[in-house]
Amino acid sequence: MENIRRFSDPQPSGTSSSAPARRWSVALSEAPSVRWLRAFADQPPDGDRSPRLVAFSRDTLLFTATPDQLVDWVRVIDVWMARANATARSS
Repeated sequence: MENIRRFSDPQPSGTSSSAPARRWSVALSEAPSVRWLRAFADQPPDGDRSPRLVAFSRDTLLFTATPDQLVDWVRVIDVWMARANATARSS
């Protein structure tokens, strides 16, 4: 039974750039399964935030945002993760 959680707050990923938006990484409690990743990707967008703009690398979640967008991104990612957990458990 999967219960993927954020294991860290967003951390800058890669080198700093002069652009206002930057890449952020979030450590996850475990690497998600293919079923979980599909459930995550199938979530509806929230404004200009879409689960399809989130990438995964093993047990790390990656997304691009400006620092002032972080709170909203984390809030919606947490919702998408909770829904993906529920969907993956019921499949």
